[in-house]
Amino acid sequence: MDTITMSGKEAPRPGMLEASCDERITNGEAAVALHLTVRQVQRLKGRYREGGAAGLVHRGRGQPSPQRLADPVRAQIATLMATVYAGFTDAHLTEKLREDHGLAVSRPTVRRIRRRLGRPATRDHRARPHRQRRLREAAAGSLVQIDGSPLVRDDRHWTLAEELQGPRHPTHLGRILQERGVGFIAAHSPQAQGRVERLWQPLQDRLVSELRLRGISTRADANAFLPAFLADFNRRFTVPPRTPTAVWRRPPRTLAQILSCRYSCAWPGITPSPSGRAGCSCRAPRSASPTSPPAPQSAADQGMTFSLTHTYDILTDHRHRSRVCAGSEARSRPAGRAAGGPDRVLG
Repeated sequence: MDTITMSGKEAPRPGMLEASCDERITNGEAAVALHLTVRQVQRLKGRYREGGAAGLVHRGRGQPSPQRLADPVRAQIATLMATVYAGFTDAHLTEKLREDHGLAVSRPTVRRIRRRLGRPATRDHRARPHRQRRLREAAAGSLVQIDGSPLVRDDRHWTLAEELQGPRHPTHLGRILQERGVGFIAAHSPQAQGRVERLWQPLQDRLVSELRLRGISTRADANAFLPAFLADFNRRFTVPPRTPTAVWRRPPRTLAQILSCRYSCAWPGITPSPSGRAGCSCRAPRSASPTSPPAPQSAADQGMTFSLTHTYDILTDHRHRSRVCAGSEARSRPAGRAAGGPDRVLG
């Protein structure tokens, strides 16, 4: 006994067509029951009389698709997948096959070939939870990503001294951003969640695969290859801004003073003012302006040197200034001068 495989749409057709052939129902009634036209019912009745129920099966079932990839091409892709491009993701391998080997195949085709070979995926693809996507910034210069820089420290981490003190003083970078009116998105906030991680996934995966493909195993060779890799990466994944006009600001004239590290330290004496008066010993802020160090030769040399310079906003705490200077004036004020006179004004 032969087995005939039919789809859910084809299964009710033999009974309805047999009833129509026996003239128990009309062609119109069979067409309404099968959701077909009368003309198509007549065509199916002819195929049923010639071949029975087997004649109603779709004739293309079990036949290879005319658009199917040729077997030699499939074998070539399987060989490259197991040897040269081992460890590549499906999307990365599809790009390499199209650009380097002239094989215009799709990513689903590469995925099906990989699954038939029994090779697992490079990364585990899980169903992503629903989230509302935020729009990208409209223009260049609206958002700058600084995560991963060893010279930048401005995050939500509080030291023990800051927690005991209560209000948190900003870091050097935070103070610079506040002075220039630049907003800051801290890590672990909803706005910053996953931004860097989504960038690292394709960046690190592709870089490792490209280095392995070219046989690069030294740091010098990797650094020499990095500019070409970044240019190709940006060409593939860069999204043009919605607004063509950039929103970068013009640097102010006091940029060197703004980009400085300020510390609170004790001075033995304040620099004399233009009027010739010198201040007393008290605590006042000083700034460390970054100089231009030579190019670092190793990871240990990637530091920044500073030179201490004076600032114009010294003695910001007036209560502390009055308290400290009162004792100094009592000892140094000449006879006949009243307390609170001009000698209390610091230059």
